[in-house]
Amino acid sequence: MDKNDPHTEEELRFFATAPKSCSYLKGRNAISVFADPEARLSPVIYNQLARYGFRRSGNDLYVPACPGCSECIPVRILAKQFRRSRNQQKIWNRNRDLACNVLPPEYRDSHFELYTRYLKSRHPGGGMDDPTPDDYMRFLGSDWCDTLFIEFNSMGYRCKFLNAFRPIFFTTPELFINISLSATTEMNRAAQLPFLNFVDLKKRHALYHDYSNKSLIDKGFDVPYYTPADAAAIMAEMSQDCDLLLYEYFLTDYAGHAQDMTQAIAEIHKVEKLIYALLALVNLKNTTVMVISDHGNVEDLRTKSHTLNPAFMALWGSNRNSGFSSILDVYPFLIDQVKRY
Repeated sequence: MDKNDPHTEEELRFFATAPKSCSYLKGRNAISVFADPEARLSPVIYNQLARYGFRRSGNDLYVPACPGCSECIPVRILAKQFRRSRNQQKIWNRNRDLACNVLPPEYRDSHFELYTRYLKSRHPGGGMDDPTPDDYMRFLGSDWCDTLFIEFNSMGYRCKFLNAFRPIFFTTPELFINISLSATTEMNRAAQLPFLNFVDLKKRHALYHDYSNKSLIDKGFDVPYYTPADAAAIMAEMSQDCDLLLYEYFLTDYAGHAQDMTQAIAEIHKVEKLIYALLALVNLKNTTVMVISDHGNVEDLRTKSHTLNPAFMALWGSNRNSGFSSILDVYPFLIDQVKRY
């Protein structure tokens, strides 16, 4: 205890919660003891109470105090004295591809998505379901102490698939388990990255494959209409929170298979308007914009099938003169770009 600090735990009152079902051990009840939420807390007080196992949740300090149970064991590690055991060294070696970033405590979509997935998996029905971004920030942040976010990423890169999926994709996922979807969708699924939905779409955090949403509106979905400028603004904003942003537009492919010249021209014009609007928003000194097709199709409407013609690719940015001889050159180029920026 710091006798010179005017706000020590000696002045604090503590309150115990009523017993409730334990979210960690089935069949057991849990009780927590909270420091007076009306008290003026400080990092000094937090440090003192941490010696007794107190934790912080938002502005609150609490400690598990369950009668007859001591399974929740608080651990404080003296970093300078820590030495890895043989098993910990093996774990360290298996995770050398992880990058650690110390970030300011600011809202990020990728962090919020991870947080909501954790709650749904670990604490369903625990009272924290369906949190809002404000709930999330109140849970992690505090008015009376400093907070830092420690972010771990595989290879250190943050990727996002911008396409929004219809409700059926989430309500009946079993329908899509054995179905081969688009290459981008399969990559996202294999990487176990989150898929975006119509809630994200309305928040301007995602785009439908018809970026205007006209096809959805015509079907009765309650979604906003987006102009090319709107869609480009969403892409530019979302690109700030990741190293690689993928968006898939395949209505040109549909036009090619339909052998519909009018539709093909219309879809190409829509893509052009989106590209021009995006290029006006991004800084090409630190951003690379790539438009690429994985096969030929719409350029030859004499056939319904994919063609063997060279696939379309366009590149904007500081590295726009990079040579490409095949689609196999795209992956190493993208890895080089995310490392560069």
